Amino acid sequence: MPSREVRIGRTADVTVLNPLLYSDLATGEVLNRIFDHLVITDDDMRYVPGRLVRDWATDDSGLVWDFRMRPEARWHDGWPVTADDAVFTFGALLDPAVGSRRRPEFLVAGEPIRFTAPEPHLLRVHLPGPYPALLDSLAWRPILPQHRYRDAPLAAHPLNAAPVGSGAFAFEERGDGGRVVLRANRDYHLGRPPLDRVVWRCLPDPEDAAAAIRAGELDYLQGVDPAAAEELACRPELRTRSSVDASFTYLAFHLDHPLFSDAAVRRALARGIDREGLVRDVLNGRGEVAHSMVTPLSPWHNPLVPRTRYDPVEAEQMLDAAGFPRGPGGLRAAPDGRELAFTLLTVAGDRVKERAAAGVAADLARLGVAVAVETHPMEVLLREHVYPRRYAAALMALAPGPDPAYLHACYHSRMLTPQGWNRTAYRSPVVDSLLDRAETEPDPDARRALLDEAQARIVGDVPQVFLFHPVVVDVAHSRLRLPRPPRTPGNRFMHLHQWDVRAP
Repeated sequence: MPSREVRIGRTADVTVLNPLLYSDLATGEVLNRIFDHLVITDDDMRYVPGRLVRDWATDDSGLVWDFRMRPEARWHDGWPVTADDAVFTFGALLDPAVGSRRRPEFLVAGEPIRFTAPEPHLLRVHLPGPYPALLDSLAWRPILPQHRYRDAPLAAHPLNAAPVGSGAFAFEERGDGGRVVLRANRDYHLGRPPLDRVVWRCLPDPEDAAAAIRAGELDYLQGVDPAAAEELACRPELRTRSSVDASFTYLAFHLDHPLFSDAAVRRALARGIDREGLVRDVLNGRGEVAHSMVTPLSPWHNPLVPRTRYDPVEAEQMLDAAGFPRGPGGLRAAPDGRELAFTLLTVAGDRVKERAAAGVAADLARLGVAVAVETHPMEVLLREHVYPRRYAAALMALAPGPDPAYLHACYHSRMLTPQGWNRTAYRSPVVDSLLDRAETEPDPDARRALLDEAQARIVGDVPQVFLFHPVVVDVAHSRLRLPRPPRTPGNRFMHLHQWDVRAP
């Protein structure tokens, strides 16, 4: 092993290595090291110029933004990075034929944002109307090299397996078993990173992953099960890194499923889930109960959203009233014979989600609800079940950005998957109106009032049961020299270009 190679283990594999087509965190962690950006977030989740940009400015109207790009930036093949590359990237992202799930983030009241390049290193952004979420839409959106990607349809482009970017690391190879290797970009315009190579390995079984870092086969293990993290932290050569996650883990109902079209049933099931017990037993107390899709750490959190307390007795009464009494065998069923029984899908190899799903199933079984837990690798879960909405219920997580624009993408009726991020088929004309108005409201106080009401209505309608905000634990070998970690684990590798290893 080269002295400056770092081996990173995780339970999830990458999917498509195209910045416009991926939608999972594991792939983004790799792609955002290969490609650079116009806008990123700093350690405190503020929007700052990305590594392709010197600065930006806007005119008095707030509808025209200029991004001054760094002329010294180069693609990994030596070509200069230009504003035309950014125009090509966002043009492709906005093309419905490409099928990017990021497209809705670049529409303002249904009209596309326009991108032009009046100079080789000046990108101009033309907004069709007020859009306070512009920087959030641009943040961590990688830019593609036009000269390498314009020759074939992006959905089936050969570079989707071997991308060419401009970041601090260049793609080297993708091997069997979820192995992805990056090499240092020696000509990086902001300076060569200290590491020579980075190797990502996918170890779907958490016990195998823990065994690998114990044996010295890994240097860094991310998203470690809380119980395993405590055991690994006792080893002198290992140390833990904890992040307060802005993500929320949730139980999603598919509202087009006949069992879950009635909000009364969803509210009853929510009342019967012991979320404090999940935090205690699944997270070993390292987290907190979620009451909303917006973390209390966010300035956009509405503390007045409806809160569901755990009350299994009341939950049983609510199910009776909703038309699902217990039958002779204890299982609840409607008068038409529909049993209150369903399959709960979650992510294979993610011990927190697997244990949370088991806990939810046990809680609901005590109410007379039959729940079968079924696990799939993330790629399969998304492609075969979540995006086409072929499921009854799913236990997943979402790590949103700092701007609440994601509420529009996740809960507006126009944003149903696969076009958007509305995975539950949630539809509310009132919420649609609130989100539409918030999307183009330039006054922060007025926008906050709209989003506060939208949050409260969504929570009250229970398209999801918000379970918990976890504290995420990673384990690192003491040979690594690491900068201070970002606030959120979704950005855990944003400083990978500064990582180094201690001399043996």
